[in-house]
Amino acid sequence: LDDFEPTSYVITAVNDDRAVALREAKHQIAFYATVGTYDIILDLHGFEEQKRAVRDAFKTIDIPRMVDAVTDDMVEAMAIAGTPDECREQLARYEGIIDLPLLYSPSFGLPPERVVDNLDTIIRTFAC
Repeated sequence: LDDFEPTSYVITAVNDDRAVALREAKHQIAFYATVGTYDIILDLHGFEEQKRAVRDAFKTIDIPRMVDAVTDDMVEAMAIAGTPDECREQLARYEGIIDLPLLYSPSFGLPPERVVDNLDTIIRTFAC
């Protein structure tokens, strides 16, 4: 295990407007909530009701309603999202849990230019 580095992908949405970052993170969480293999994570955190609401909206591909079903506490539990300063603080909660967090931009239901802008902001925010 000495040569093993625990890693994980982490949904990361960074924006000077905290509300924009939260909304974009909710897009990706809504996407994952449609898949049964994520039940273990959603149920562990008590998000069964939100999961059902997302899946109900998914039946008609109602993306806005899917995203609306994702709550702020889901974002807090499953993503890094907020202003650059808030996101740097949130990254600290992974210390001692994973050695290498792989930060990635939400993409589900977002225009490609927002994904690219967010990736650029992630790099600027976390570059050492």
